[in-house]
Amino acid sequence: MQKGPRDLLRSAVSRGRAVHAYLLTSTDPAAGRATALYLAQALVCEKRPEGPCGTCLACQKAAAGNHPDVYWAAPDGASLKLQQVHNLQNQAWLRPTEAIGKVFVLEQADTMTIEAANSLLRILEDPPGSATFVLLTAQPQQMLPTILSRCQRLDLAAGDLQPTNERRQEARGLIAALPDMDELQILDLAESWDKERDTLSERVRSLAACYRDLLVLGQTGDPSLLGSPDDLDWLRRQVLERSSAGLVASAEACEACLRQLERNASPRLAVEVLLFRLRVS
Repeated sequence: MQKGPRDLLRSAVSRGRAVHAYLLTSTDPAAGRATALYLAQALVCEKRPEGPCGTCLACQKAAAGNHPDVYWAAPDGASLKLQQVHNLQNQAWLRPTEAIGKVFVLEQADTMTIEAANSLLRILEDPPGSATFVLLTAQPQQMLPTILSRCQRLDLAAGDLQPTNERRQEARGLIAALPDMDELQILDLAESWDKERDTLSERVRSLAACYRDLLVLGQTGDPSLLGSPDDLDWLRRQVLERSSAGLVASAEACEACLRQLERNASPRLAVEVLLFRLRVS
């Protein structure tokens, strides 16, 4: 079986062969950030090279955005600016605080100004040994070819974003259980998801995919149109028990939650709102 991006990243880190610069391309910003976080956790994990474990203090700090050796830069307004890149460069030459290296993530790297891109190019040409740069973009064609040539590119294809069998089963179990869950159970579930923030978007996408399958099956009755046609009997039972309006509302609630997560809203609050909406849809 061909390895996915995360498998390749984990393998590279575990074998000590991670490169100093990665380019992650995806039309889904949340997926790009989740993969960047996965790599950052793999590089700072206390269980390295077996990591990322997702549970050690270093992984939790990286997921919460407060690890001292993991830096994120997003566009300031419409672009990533020269001063932002300078700030990363200055940090790159300092010794790591807790991990054995530092990780620098640049979101929407294609928005870098010419000055910022040229400044980044200089450090990619002679990078500090302990620094790893991760560039996220949906439009690599808008970036300097000289920067692209100095990065290992990983394309997050549509298939990479499909729910795993484990996530799909988890989502289906939750969809079946939600109507009977009380407020305390929902709050407890939101809290447990919040403790694994690097999986939040993946879990919500899995729920959205299941609701989309239920909608398609209810409207067409054609299993060949489903994203995941396994467990067809379960899907048919769910379609019979739910209204089309309720399924539409559920799918829309999942998409709204994903947008909130992309905008760096409070993950705990976004998930709580989603679960309560799904319970009554």
